[in-house]
Amino acid sequence: MDAMTPRRAVELVDALLPNQYDEAQKLSWVYEAEGHVLALLGRETGELTEDTALTVPQPWDPLYRHYTEAQIHYCNGEMERYNNAMDLWNALLLTWRDYTVRSGGGSVTALKLC
Repeated sequence: MDAMTPRRAVELVDALLPNQYDEAQKLSWVYEAEGHVLALLGRETGELTEDTALTVPQPWDPLYRHYTEAQIHYCNGEMERYNNAMDLWNALLLTWRDYTVRSGGGSVTALKLC
């Protein structure tokens, strides 16, 4: 399967969670999620388009969908659904980060305790 793109993430959200928000708003939430990922890597956010491959690969790439769904729930005032979607986002983000640290890839570093 191809890499996740912002357009594909929005298409998945629309297929799984019918909503009243326009595509531009949902794309901005996907870009925001990518910004969090890039900040974790210590990288600058570059130019993103609807067809740019996003950073996090499969099987962790549903985190973009969960982040966007969480923002929809938040804007709708559905706090329980928001919390559930953010839990999924956090779980996937941390699992991907841990895998990246263990595999020696990227510039993500583990938390070092004294």
